[in-house]
Amino acid sequence: MDSHLLTDTQIEPIDLSPQLRAAAEAKDAAVLNALLDPLPYSEALRELLSLTPEERDVVLSLVSSDLAAQLIEEAPHEMGAELIERLETSRAVEILDELDSDIQADLLGDMEDKDAEAILSEMEAEDAADVRRLVEYEDDTAGGLMMSEVFKFADTQTVGNVL
Repeated sequence: MDSHLLTDTQIEPIDLSPQLRAAAEAKDAAVLNALLDPLPYSEALRELLSLTPEERDVVLSLVSSDLAAQLIEEAPHEMGAELIERLETSRAVEILDELDSDIQADLLGDMEDKDAEAILSEMEAEDAADVRRLVEYEDDTAGGLMMSEVFKFADTQTVGNVL
């Protein structure tokens, strides 16, 4: 097989922005999920960022919480924080609930204090307390890298079963 054939091939990215714009305008959550969910998260984020800020808000408000969380997590923290800040507080909480506590803390730490506090006040008390504790640490310290979720399993399980 001629290996240069594979390396010389250019793959053109698919531009879904017209379909995304139409689905956002129609507020069609099913179409938005169908367009973005099959894509690798980096590609889905690129498509999301090709939209206007207002269109992004609509998309993030309508796609599944899990997909929205994956897109936010894929973005640099400052960008993810900005995307979350623009949403209704209740929707921001739904999306953040899908993320690990260390990511939640990074995002909330990059937000305006009033916006972060509004979100924290709507989170479950225990989750909000965990995130508040993590936000206190600098990002590049051990405390800033830890997460509050616990990984546990039955002591009768083997390492092979757990992994």
